[in-house]
Amino acid sequence: MKFAFTRKHALTLTGLLAAILSVVAVSGAPSAFAYNPYQYFRTQSGKVRCVVNAEWVTCEHGPGFPSAPVAADGSRPDDAKITRSGDFSWMSANIGGGSDVAEMTLYYGDTYHVNGWTVVPNVDGTRFTNDDTGHGMFVSVENVYPF
Repeated sequence: MKFAFTRKHALTLTGLLAAILSVVAVSGAPSAFAYNPYQYFRTQSGKVRCVVNAEWVTCEHGPGFPSAPVAADGSRPDDAKITRSGDFSWMSANIGGGSDVAEMTLYYGDTYHVNGWTVVPNVDGTRFTNDDTGHGMFVSVENVYPF
């Protein structure tokens, strides 16, 4: 069977290519992600990992956050969590994920929009703001605080 590439095929292919390019241009590569109810991130430095859900954000720093309260055993919690309503808590836990999930890298200077949160990473830390409530938290290795 022989295939003849016609003008109609060329127009269809051109239209398809134009549609793909317009989707890429509108989505803005770093700021739009395919929906994932638990989107995992790693900061550009690799020192902090976070998971963003529509209801909360949790970030972890392996050795524990120096600004966290000291536990009875002398350790510091390694997880900080903020809910969309502004409830903040410290935990000693593991956010999971690892090699089982797709983990995106947050690059300094880019703005990301995921699961109803705006994420702004900078060299001094990362700011997570809930788009509906304005509540959020700032996370860096040295300091974590809710707002």
